[in-house]
Formats: sequence, structure tokens, C-alpha cells
Amino acid sequence: MSTGFSMSVWLLTNATIALTFALFTVAILRRVLRPVFAPTGIYACWALLPLSLLSVFLPHKPTGVQMAEPATNLSSDSVATVLSQSATSMTLSDSTILWLWATGAICTLAFMVFAQYRYQRRLGKLTAHQAYWCASRTGISPALTGVLHPRIIVPADFTEHYNSSEQTLILAHEQQHLKHGDHWWNLLVLLLHTVFWFHPLLPMAKRWFRSDQEIACDAAVVGRHPQHTAAYIATMLKTTLQGQAVPLACTWQSHHPLKERVMRIQQARQHRYRRPLASILIATGFAACAALSWASQTTAPLTQAVADQTPSSGKVRYMISNTVVLNGNRYQPKIMLADGDTGSIRIEDKQSQWEIVMKVSAVPDSGNPGKVQASMVVNKDGKQVVKVPKLISSLNKTMTIEHSSDPKTDDVRIESLVAQAS
Repeated sequence: MSTGFSMSVWLLTNATIALTFALFTVAILRRVLRPVFAPTGIYACWALLPLSLLSVFLPHKPTGVQMAEPATNLSSDSVATVLSQSATSMTLSDSTILWLWATGAICTLAFMVFAQYRYQRRLGKLTAHQAYWCASRTGISPALTGVLHPRIIVPADFTEHYNSSEQTLILAHEQQHLKHGDHWWNLLVLLLHTVFWFHPLLPMAKRWFRSDQEIACDAAVVGRHPQHTAAYIATMLKTTLQGQAVPLACTWQSHHPLKERVMRIQQARQHRYRRPLASILIATGFAACAALSWASQTTAPLTQAVADQTPSSGKVRYMISNTVVLNGNRYQPKIMLADGDTGSIRIEDKQSQWEIVMKVSAVPDSGNPGKVQASMVVNKDGKQVVKVPKLISSLNKTMTIEHSSDPKTDDVRIESLVAQAS
């Protein structure tokens, strides 16, 4: 179970790193490309977000665990701080992190589902027409809503408030959303917001995304009806949205800056032949984003490994479950040792090779068979970093040591739980 928690935290951490790089890349691309490329090309940049998450699953340099029998003579001095010998840890465990994340994700999803529910309630009873559904209330913006069964929704006074030309343009706008599959993109944004609810850049990115979505749709409609550009802008001025933002709806007029939309409509026809170049730049941006996020990701947590030292007959064997934090990277190896034997765990990360030498034995003449004593040495690239000659603890209790350095290059925290093997 602990390995599953660690892998989940590792995936969430590296996915957050990849998403952050993608958000910065999109922010740069949309600003650089906006003066020279069509709005549809700017909107396509947002595909970098889901694509960047694939970099998490690119192969990483494997991290190995090897067991050996080193001849290490532990001295009596200690340069590590013994924090505790209880099952309590001062740092958040992987399971705690996952519970906090899950709580936030559930609350975020519940809030957005409730917002969608309120919007559906505001529409009232829907009446089917040939190309759209008419709500029973006024003051509602035309919108494409729904995912599996998307519908174009218009207010009750649609035919009275807009003339026939304006109605055609509004329906063309919503049909363009449907053609682009924007309802599926909105669902993806909802899922990203649910998973990465803690990300500080995501709310701003959502506003940018919805703005680019509407502007791209505007440009596509005007591109098909260039003679109605003025009428299209006038229709935008007549359309208002009353109420809160809707997670799963492409509203015809929302909080997007109207001035920006009008300016982009007027510029759209100038960039109609630059889509191939935009595609090349977006692909280049994705490659750069994936490379940077992959290079910045932490090493995958170790798969639990057990080394049986093949102890002599009759010796008690101990299973030692470890949580090792080396300069912020977390690992969870296991090792099995016979009473009085010495073994080592070797961890190779991107920068260094670590070795943890351990010895566990029963406390002699203690009268308590549940008492054990452990000694430990931590080496980095062949140089000793931590040396602990003796820790005494009960079986199934956690022994914790911590060593801090300045600068923070040799920080070590090890939690070891010793249990008698069956």
C-alpha cells in the first residue's frame, strides 16, 4: 500500500511540474503568436497542456537497489540527530498528502457540478426546435451546453430580441463550437481543474483558455461570413450573460473582453494562410516543453526490493521497511536481515550514488525479545555522511534519524520499521 501511495504522489508531483512548464509555454506562445497568427492557431496552443502530461510517462533513468555484505566497522561517535523511536513522523506521509489532495479534488468537483446544476435549473423547461432548444426564461446567453448530448440553448425571447440575420450568426457561432469539439475541451479543463485544484496558475489559465476559445470561434464564423462582420459585432454588443460562469457550456458572450474579441475579428482575415507555420511552432513548443518537464522531474520511487542474506539456520530474521528522503527525493526500499548480519541498500539518483549500511540484532540480556538495536551508516559517492552507532527500539516501531547540511546537499532522513519475519 505504501508503494502505491508513493507512486501516486510521484505521479502527481511530476504531472504538476509538466503542467507548470506547459502553462508558461502557452502563456509565451499566445503572446508571441497573437500579432501574426490566426486565433485558431492561438487556441490550438492549449493542446500543449494534456500533451505535456504524457511526458510523465516517458522512460526515466532506472533507479536500482542492490544488496551487499560490506565490512563496515561502526565507531562510537554519531553525527546524526535521533528524533524519535515512535511511529509518529514530523513530515507529511504520502497517504496524508493523497488524502488532502483527494479532499480538495472532491470539493472542487462538487462546486463545479453544483454550478452546472444551477445553470441547468435557470434554463427552465426546454422546448425543442429544428436547430436549437429554447429555454423558458429570458436573460440567458445563447450557449452550447452538455457533453454526451450537446445542445444549443437560446433564451425564450430569441426570435424577438434578434433579427433573422443575427439569429443565423448566433447559431453559426454555436455550431462552430460543436464542430471544434469545444464541449469536450471544456470537460478536459474541468478534469484538469479537479486534479490540479491546488495549482495557483490554473484559474488564470482557465480565463485565457475560454477567451481564446471564443475568439477562435468568432474568427471561424467571420471567415465564412466576411460580408456580415459588422452585423456579427453588433450582435455581440446585444448579447449579455447574466449569472455565474458555467463549467460545461460555451456561452456566446461571457466575461471575455469584448474589445479584444472585436479587434481579433478584424485581424482574423489577415492570418488565414499562416496555419502551417503556426502548427510547426506549436509542435516545437511541445517538444521543448516536454524536454524541460522531463528533465526537471524527480526520479521514480524505488520498487520495493527484499534481499535475503541467507542466514544461518536458527537465526531470527528481521524485515526492515524504510522510508528514505535524500535531498527531497523519497524512496521506500525494504531489506531482510538475519540477527546480527549487516546489509546495504544502494540508491542511485540523477546526481549521486547513495549507500545505506544497516545492522540489526536483538538487544542482549534485555529480557524483552521485542527489543532490537540497529546501527546505520549513510555514504554518498563513497564519502560518509551519517553515522549512527546504536538505536534501540521495539519491534514494529519506527526509528527515525535526520541529518541536515548547509548548503542543502546532504540532507538525509530515514525512518526504519523493524518487524520479525515469519
